[in-house]
Amino acid sequence: WVGGRHTRGKGFEDDLRNLSDDPGYGKERNGDLAEGKRTLMLIHVLGAASPAERQRIDALLASPRSVRSPSEIEWLAELMAEHGSIDHARKVAGAMAGAAGLLYQQSIGTTNYNLGFQLGLIAFTSAVLGGIGNLWGAVVGGLLIGFIQGLNDGLPIAFGQQWSQTVVFTILIIILVFKPAGLLGKVTTEKV
Repeated sequence: WVGGRHTRGKGFEDDLRNLSDDPGYGKERNGDLAEGKRTLMLIHVLGAASPAERQRIDALLASPRSVRSPSEIEWLAELMAEHGSIDHARKVAGAMAGAAGLLYQQSIGTTNYNLGFQLGLIAFTSAVLGGIGNLWGAVVGGLLIGFIQGLNDGLPIAFGQQWSQTVVFTILIIILVFKPAGLLGKVTTEKV
């Protein structure tokens, strides 16, 4: 969405953080490379690598994860940095976010400094409503929010447009009181 710190796209952000030493990331460093995920950085390094480097990358990706050594994975991460693949991904992500912002601004016809806050709030609310970590739950949550706002804005017996967010958050609170994991989320217990 547009605005805030998520302007570069969550997919690219996750792929970039996977290659960093960010202690708050919470996932295995270089895990995407170890799994052989085809990311924008990997595609870029394949295009920028020498024939010998590309052959080594192809052999690494063709092997099962259990056979890939941490030193080979680290070599690939360093090769990405050396060939500018990480910077390339940041530039592409920024350009895509800028294009998305421009298209969104064109569709609504106006812009302001906090435009992305409202979209981010709706996206977060739909994820919580549907169940954190559940893609279909977020989709259902987003559709439910749109349906509720549409009914509230359009029906003559509803509260009206100025109360749309209040109605949505009230329904969110009611649902979370009775189903804390969201509509499609699963309750998990944490062992300590």
